[in-house]
Amino acid sequence: PHVLCCLVCRHGFCPTLDAAPAGVGREVAVTVKELASEQRSASAVKTGLASARDELAAAQKELRRSDCDILRRAQQAKRDIKAAERMADEAKHAARAECEWRIGEMRATMQAELREQLDALQISMEAEARRADAAEA
Repeated sequence: PHVLCCLVCRHGFCPTLDAAPAGVGREVAVTVKELASEQRSASAVKTGLASARDELAAAQKELRRSDCDILRRAQQAKRDIKAAERMADEAKHAARAECEWRIGEMRATMQAELREQLDALQISMEAEARRADAAEA
């Protein structure tokens, strides 16, 4: 029972075995102390392992969160690019329509000016022809 007492309560010493006479009892006491020391070491390793697992789990969780953030930002960037492309297409179509309208306006203005010039030239030619007819007669 005193050996189990030392192992269970983990004092690291056993009053019964520490008081045992030299010899076999003393060797058992040393072995029990070594076993208790190894159990404490194993317990410390288990605690360290549990802590390392917790840290790994936290790091993995942070990595997943970071990956999700990166993915979310990439998706938003993709949406932003598509929106910018749509806006550029709309601006291009609007600019083309504006240019076509201006070209139409300039064409109409030029045609009107050419008609006026043609009318003036025709009037001038008719007047010249009348003068020529009057000079012959």
